[in-house]
Amino acid sequence: MYLSISIFNLNQIKSYLSIIFLAVYCISCNQNKAPKAIQKYIFMGHTYDEESDDSFDPRMYKMDFNIFDEIWLGGDLFNQTDQDQATLDKLNREMHVTKDHVYWAIGNHDCHNSNYALTEKLMSNRVFYSDTHDGITRLVLNTSINVVSIPQLSGRCDLLDEQYEMIEKVLDTISTKSSSHLVILSHQTHWGSLDTSYIRLCHFDDQDYQWSCKEGQHDFETVIYPKLVEVQKRGIQVIWVAGDWGGMSKKYEMVTPEKVIFLACGLLQSYPDGKKKWPTMRQKDKDEFLIFTHNIPEKKLTWEFIVLDEYVNN
Repeated sequence: MYLSISIFNLNQIKSYLSIIFLAVYCISCNQNKAPKAIQKYIFMGHTYDEESDDSFDPRMYKMDFNIFDEIWLGGDLFNQTDQDQATLDKLNREMHVTKDHVYWAIGNHDCHNSNYALTEKLMSNRVFYSDTHDGITRLVLNTSINVVSIPQLSGRCDLLDEQYEMIEKVLDTISTKSSSHLVILSHQTHWGSLDTSYIRLCHFDDQDYQWSCKEGQHDFETVIYPKLVEVQKRGIQVIWVAGDWGGMSKKYEMVTPEKVIFLACGLLQSYPDGKKKWPTMRQKDKDEFLIFTHNIPEKKLTWEFIVLDEYVNN
């Protein structure tokens, strides 16, 4: 009897060990699994419901964001994103902004209040950062730093210079060994000096944004753009995508003579009929967002502007 029990127990142990080995093997396989050859990314900006302080545009709740491999957010997610911890927690529940596959470029509506420290805590201080994988370097900026209209960030030369040093490091060191593309995500748009038609289209032309508190490091055209051109010359496609858009025009696309690409789009139609905060053009044109298709083996990144109403109603 003792022998039969021992053999039974031994067989049980072998069975358990086999299950454990299989589970460990499967976990290891998943961790080392190659990325999908074709990936989809979504970019949306200015996404708040204009009738609420803590909600997205109502149409966004009809969308399935799980079908996208990455989510790129161009800021102004809620009307008053940092008004309190509960609002930030709600944002994270609904859009998972702390997840690795979600990239959030903070906008002015995301830091209107005096609770920037709560945002820093939620994001583990990833309020501006870079990330490289699958052949794309993503550079995520917070262009609300040192803006006079945002008291809690006005005069924050420590943050501004830290962000500028990050920008310099990424632009100086990026190479074709790791990246075929550099994608820069921001809320505000800064390239007005490069396009004279742009001033009629954007919410706010922020070409005079101060990029650093250090002397001589202010102007986009002389401080930032030449570095983008240098990256482009190395054989890395530079694409800048901004989300502070939608009031005057629904989408924007420009390719400079140096082949640097600037894109922008945003939502601004959630007012009830009859409210006229913005020009009538915003009522006539339809809100749009971007879907990117990334062919990793072929090192190709393409995009398409999508009309939001048509997307959610199909």
